[in-house]
Formats: sequence, C-alpha cells, structure tokens
Amino acid sequence: MWGTNTRFWHAADLTGESNAFGGVFYTGPVGRDLYLTPTEHMNLFLFDEETARDLSMMPEQKSAYERTRSAPGFDPAKRTLFEHRGLIDRVLRQREDGVISSHAGAMLTRAVLLPERTPEGIEDRQRMIRALQDKARRRRLEDFLSNAHQENRSDGNESFLDTFSTMVESRHQAIGESEYAAARNCARLVRELGSDPATRCIYSFLREHCRDGVFSLNELITAKEMRFRLSEGLTSGTAEWSNIPETVGQDRISISRIAPPEDDRIELDGLRRSFVETMLRSYQSKYQRDAIFIVRNLGMLEALVHYVRCSTEDSKPWCLPEMVESREPFIELRGYRHPMFLDAGVVQDRLAIASDSLVNVITGANSGGKTQQLRGLAQLLTLAHAGLPIPAERARMSISWSLHSNFGGKDDSAKGRYEKSLTRWMHILTGTSRSVVFSDESNDGTFVKTGAQHTIQALNVLSKRKVVTFLTTHYHEIAERLDQAVPHSRNRHVVSARNADGTLSHTYQLADGHDPGSYGEETAIAVGFTQDNLDRIANQDIPDTRPAIASERGTHVLFGDPGKGNGPQ
Repeated sequence: MWGTNTRFWHAADLTGESNAFGGVFYTGPVGRDLYLTPTEHMNLFLFDEETARDLSMMPEQKSAYERTRSAPGFDPAKRTLFEHRGLIDRVLRQREDGVISSHAGAMLTRAVLLPERTPEGIEDRQRMIRALQDKARRRRLEDFLSNAHQENRSDGNESFLDTFSTMVESRHQAIGESEYAAARNCARLVRELGSDPATRCIYSFLREHCRDGVFSLNELITAKEMRFRLSEGLTSGTAEWSNIPETVGQDRISISRIAPPEDDRIELDGLRRSFVETMLRSYQSKYQRDAIFIVRNLGMLEALVHYVRCSTEDSKPWCLPEMVESREPFIELRGYRHPMFLDAGVVQDRLAIASDSLVNVITGANSGGKTQQLRGLAQLLTLAHAGLPIPAERARMSISWSLHSNFGGKDDSAKGRYEKSLTRWMHILTGTSRSVVFSDESNDGTFVKTGAQHTIQALNVLSKRKVVTFLTTHYHEIAERLDQAVPHSRNRHVVSARNADGTLSHTYQLADGHDPGSYGEETAIAVGFTQDNLDRIANQDIPDTRPAIASERGTHVLFGDPGKGNGPQ
C-alpha cells in the first residue's frame, strides 16, 4: 500500500543497520527509526543533507520546549516545511476534539524526506489520498485515531497509538485500563480498514508484512463469536473465535491469570481481557517489530487523514499531480502557490518546463522573490513525489531521481566562498541524471567575467544531460549570452515595479524574459542607505558609553629606542 520506501523501512528495521544520519534526519534507538549506511543514502534520498537545508526541507532542530516558548519574528528566509508554522506543523496542529500521535509527525516527515520515485509507489499513496477525500470516511478514521472511541480517556494528552506502541515495546509494563482500551481501539481501527472497500488495501498490506500473531490479537479483541474452554478453576484454558471480514476459524491460544470471579458468572469482557493480556505477554518478544510496523503505518494513515483535511479546508484549490515516468523531463504547473505562504495570496498562473526550456535563468530585484521561487518549486516537487496533494489547480511532471542545490555562500573554514560553490557544481555535474538543479547566486564571490564564464559552462553541461535547472543571478552577462551560449534555455524574471518615491513594489510573480535592471539603488533606499542618511548618522553626537579604563602605569615606548630617550615617558 505505502510503496517501495515503506518496504525499505521494514527491511531496515529488521536488519538493524547503523544510522548514518543520527541527529540530522532521525534519532532513536535501533529498530525504531530509519537506518542507512553512508553508501546507500544517495540511492534512497531524493536530496542530500546540504540540498535539504538549501531548499528549506530539513526538520527543525529546536526542542519542543523552545518551540512552544520562543516566538521569533516572521522571517520568510527561514520558513521551511518542518519549521514552526511550517506545513507539517500546520497539518498536525493539535485540536481540541482529539489528540495526534507522535507517530503521525515522524511518518509524515519520512514521507517527505524519503519520497517515492516509482510510478507504483506514488500511485499507491495517491490512491489512499483519493479514498480519504471522502469526508465521512475521513472523519470516521480520524475518530478512531483520536481518543473519541477509547473507553478510558483519563489521560487525554496521549494518543492510543502512543499508548499501544509503549505497551508492545515494554515486556514488563502492567496493562491497565488505558493500555487495554488502546489495544481495543487499535483492533477496531484495523477491522475498519479491512471492512471498508476503499481502505482494505491498507489492511491487506499490513497483513502481508506482519505475522499472524499481531492480527490474532486484533481479531480476538473484536471477535463476533467466541467459545471458551476453561479449566483449573478458571485460571487457564483455550479460546476459539471467528471474525469478520476474515474468518479465523479454530485458532487456539492458551490463557492464564484470569481474575477470580466474584460468583459463578464471568463477564465476557473480563475473559477477553485476560486473553489479550496473555497474548501480549507471549508475543511482545516474538511479534514486537511487526506490531511497531503496524503502529507506524497507522501513524502514516493518521498523518494523511490530517493532511487531506488541511488541504480541503483551504479556500484555494489543491490537486494530486500526475506523475509520469518519462525520458524527456517536463514540469507543468497551473495556479500554484508556495506551500509556506498559502495565505499570502500570490498565485502563479502557469509554469511550463519542456525540452526547449530545460535551463531557466531568473533575474530581478533583491528581495523580489527569486530565492523563494526556487524553494517553493523544490517543495512542490518533493510533495508531489511523496504522493501528496499540492497547492495548485493542476500539476503534471516527470518523475525525478534526485534534487540538487548550489546556494553558495556557506561558511566553511577550509574553503572560500567561490571555491565551495565550484565544489558543489562539480558534485552536481558528476552525479546528475533525470534530476532537477536549483542554484541561487552561486556565481558570486569572484570576478564577474570569471563567474559568468564558469556558470555558462556548467549550464551547458546540464543542458546536454537534459537536467531541469533553475538559476538566479545578478550577473546580467549570463542572461544576455544565454540564448547563444546554452541550448534549451530560457530567461525568466521576478516582476517588480518602481514607485514614484524610488522604492520598489514586489509582485513575487515569475514572468518570461530578462529584466536588465539591478535595482541596487532602490534596495538601498528601502533600507535607508542613502548619502543623506549616512551624513546624518555621521554628524550625530553619540556619547561614548563604554566603561572607563583605569589609568595606565609604566613607560611605553612607541617607535623609539628607550636607550636614547626619544620615546614618550
């Protein structure tokens, strides 16, 4: 159901490989999170770590305490898919009528950082999204995943998935009312998935990848028919049950530690609870990984339920992109928006990338939206490859194998700015195939003629390899030579208008053609950097508020020979 990457998670958990990205992408003990060897990550990740940071697709590093107590000012440059007030935080915001599990956030993060790259995997995810677009079905599943159907709701701050996963991971934890209620809720949810034709594919996928012991627990809890054979004073025995939609038949599980009845009668629920406790004790070691795998996939289902709900609540359209496996790369977007600025009202009418416009050079004013154009497009492509809806009226694109970035300007004590940029160019040029490259002002840091020459050479290589490329620059020499020097290229620019007072109005819209203006003076006016302002600052009488320094003692000789007495005494 969840595609090839989910199958990899399951295999990685079973092998228990070392985590090459501990503390960067995921943290946690062995067997609970995704583990990759250093040589595997480029084959599995759609982008490397530096690209993820450049394109604002890295999880936030702040702790939960810092996030709830710090209120930084609005900074578009730091807006990411994962950051506070980011898309995932918006999708998984806690609601008054239910609790969202910790698994939902972790699994949605994985879906974005490990997007699908096969048509089958993407179609599987999109099929589930289409099923969840039914409001009644989505609401019913949301009720199951929240605390709405839990018999014991004394702890209203924890999802039943969190309670159930803690219970199956700990062999020595006592099973109280909340744990028992969580087990029953999990069983009901799995049964709901199996009985609903639209979601039965999830049930089949879980059953295929998990052993029967986990499902025996679920079927026992929700069994319609049960027959008991008790012995030894109601302290041991066997049970036979049948269930819907699949008949279990004459499966038997030994039981023990049944609570002594107060009289000759014994309640069905109490007997059933004894079976559940016995099963948990017996399979916590044998089926622990399988149970955790079920919880994770239910966490993914929970994340998708809230993602679809969030997209349907938006006043503007969202769509499931048509993903095509094609040798000729292309991107078609209509009425699309930046995922992090859904409320800004900036809607791009159309973007069409085809064989005649693989290389796109973007010019325009500072703060006009060039960098956010790159990040917005990268995030839309990533969400599309994850099989998720994107904020657009219509989208169609070829499946990419990887994303690369060269944003330059990174602090690296071993390399200069331009050297670091060239190193990233070499890494991109030697490892791209069916890829998309985003480069932001990466030609800065050296002489204009040299930077323009090297950039055009790199764009030529990317064009010959049919790599979709977006490059922002203030080197107008590149834009002026683009048509003659780089095949399959096109100039684009962000649209800005000059006001009567000399300032700029930014539309944040992308249009065809080269904008030859640098807009340096207008940017200086916007921040108050004019000669009049500088003169006014220089003439201000600013008192020296530094603490006084104690009077110096001794003899100090400056530029003189102390022996000749020509220095100050």
